[in-house]
Amino acid sequence: MDYIHIPVMIREVSELLEVENGGNFVDCTVGLGGHAEAILGANPKSSLLGLDRDSSALDIAKERLSRFGERVKLLNCDFKDVDFWKRELVESPNGILVDLGISSLQLQQGRGFSFKDTKSLDMRMDRSKGITVKQFLNTATQEEISKVLKNFGEVENSGKMAKAIVDFRKKKPIETGSELSEIIVSTSPSWKKEKIHPATKIFQALRIFVNDELTNLSTFIKEAVKLLSSSGKIIIISYHSLEDRIVKKTLAELKRGCICPPKLPVCGCGQKPLLSYVSKSAVRPSLEEVLNNNSSRSAKLRYGVKV
Repeated sequence: MDYIHIPVMIREVSELLEVENGGNFVDCTVGLGGHAEAILGANPKSSLLGLDRDSSALDIAKERLSRFGERVKLLNCDFKDVDFWKRELVESPNGILVDLGISSLQLQQGRGFSFKDTKSLDMRMDRSKGITVKQFLNTATQEEISKVLKNFGEVENSGKMAKAIVDFRKKKPIETGSELSEIIVSTSPSWKKEKIHPATKIFQALRIFVNDELTNLSTFIKEAVKLLSSSGKIIIISYHSLEDRIVKKTLAELKRGCICPPKLPVCGCGQKPLLSYVSKSAVRPSLEEVLNNNSSRSAKLRYGVKV
């Protein structure tokens, strides 16, 4: 394997899922198989269903996890398509894991995820469908680009950035990640004083947009929790405030159950809590992990326990 991916918060995930006790697990974003390998390796009786819409990542995960034989099954699909992959479950899972980040494979494979990418400006997880970032940036209106940057990246100067992109493409099409990064940097003269690179939020916004990452995220969580066994756990690792907000709100709703107005004396909706406990605050990676794996710095882990 040419790509070595360091799984984010693997110790915290393993402890929360109590992997040493074994069980049946679903890794909804199996990627290169880092988390899955730790889960399966902790107990010889564990089994795992791994999902990913990136076929290239699945090929590597298949090789990495081959030693576990029939204890692991991999599917090329979007984890939000619960009705599709739940048919592969033999019994209710003890744990469901979702890591909403990108892998080293996607950063290094020339798809435009990296600021330094000189090969492409794609950013699709599934390269068999959808519009690329390159196509979007070179055909969308300034208003459309600004809207995407603001809504999916919370970019404060979205209008200014959108104008810079449109002005640049009048001279030549925007072709690569590095080219887009240079446009952003040139529009942010004081960026070195900031804690993060000025292209960070913009690249995130474009990736979330072309992969439709926020749509149905809440619905997925609700449907996935229904599949868990009693006391089973759902763990979601996010890297963006918009994602984390959806995760936090949805887990809270599933713990509350009732959706009636607070002033109503008696519950009329009849909805019961699906979760008995949710993490009070996001679990963050340790300082040691951040120093060893910089990509983990913005990670936030939240989890819930099935009733």
